[in-house]
Amino acid sequence: MIGSPGYEKLKASVESECNERNHCGCFNPNGCPLERASIGTYGEQGYKSCFHKYCDKFKWVIDRANHYAEKTGMDAAEILNAWEEKRNYWYMNYYQDCNQPEIKDDNVRIFDTIKDLKISVGDKGFRCPHCNGVSTDPYECNSGVHFSDGASSEKCDWKSYGLFGTLGQGATIFVKENLQVGSLFMPIAWEEHEPAKQTPSVIELKKGAVVQFKVDWENEPTPTNTSVVNRVAKDKSWVDVSTPFGKKRVRNPLENLKIITVPMVVHI
Repeated sequence: MIGSPGYEKLKASVESECNERNHCGCFNPNGCPLERASIGTYGEQGYKSCFHKYCDKFKWVIDRANHYAEKTGMDAAEILNAWEEKRNYWYMNYYQDCNQPEIKDDNVRIFDTIKDLKISVGDKGFRCPHCNGVSTDPYECNSGVHFSDGASSEKCDWKSYGLFGTLGQGATIFVKENLQVGSLFMPIAWEEHEPAKQTPSVIELKKGAVVQFKVDWENEPTPTNTSVVNRVAKDKSWVDVSTPFGKKRVRNPLENLKIITVPMVVHI
């Protein structure tokens, strides 16, 4: 990556910051090595400091470009070149998690253009990970599925960009055309080409877990339709649960029970 147009442009910008006014005057591609990014004692002659730690930002950008390369199979220099070509304002504001987010999914779907992405997704909608309904919007659920606690009823409005994201059931996409990373609800079209996946919380069924029987999966969890796991067979072939109506042994729990996980709560 060193010597590429993007690398040299960014480096020049950072070096310029390091050398102007009373900044430290040193450039370190591996991050600022100075305590508090300063030289000398504040208030005394010769004191210099880099308030923004420009070298740390430089290292962050290089690390993030390498991270994108690892996740997408693209060349890190190509990624940095594209970023720098598009950048038209201060690099300290341009390079941030909100603009170049970390790619946490190990299975990223890569598309050359947005048009290719739209063709692949089709028009069958997207699976909301919260209500399991079909939304026409990939980021905000508009399935129309209602949740009720007996006193009130609300439509699901789950958001893929919220605190809990897609609950591990969505899809991460990367579009080379604009180097854009996105997390969206799983397209129905992609579901039809892949086997259904068990969520880790169900696979890790254990004592103390709060669960619902299949018959209640579409209902908001309440004390009357949830149970607590007391015992789990080593081969996961059965579990013993305490229900509001007594104890029961459930065969094939991975097929007949669903874990109630954060942010889903049991309403009382």
